[in-house]
Amino acid sequence: MAMYNRWSVPKRELIGITPQKAQDLIVQCFFEAQRETFTLSTGISDEAKLKQMVVETIKKILEHVNESFDKPTRQSLVKLVEELTKKESEWGTPKNIIMHHLMQIYEILRALEWS
Repeated sequence: MAMYNRWSVPKRELIGITPQKAQDLIVQCFFEAQRETFTLSTGISDEAKLKQMVVETIKKILEHVNESFDKPTRQSLVKLVEELTKKESEWGTPKNIIMHHLMQIYEILRALEWS
């Protein structure tokens, strides 16, 4: 089994956070969760394809919940996170990966709430 260094949101990225920056960090977090899953299960990952899949998935989810990818709000990001958590479970992402990245996302949303 491949070893993997789990991603954590850099604290400096949370200073003066905007909804757009929060969305970018959530995209990165979801990408890192999926990359970790693929790396641990297969030992390989095509990062460009995976990043494209992540962005497209996020756009589709936001469209599904009647929110905009181009104009994120805290409310749209909360809806996004709820749907992403469901999707990751459906896809078989290990629970420990989901929980770690969910904690990172909560940190992002908390920072957004206070900025």
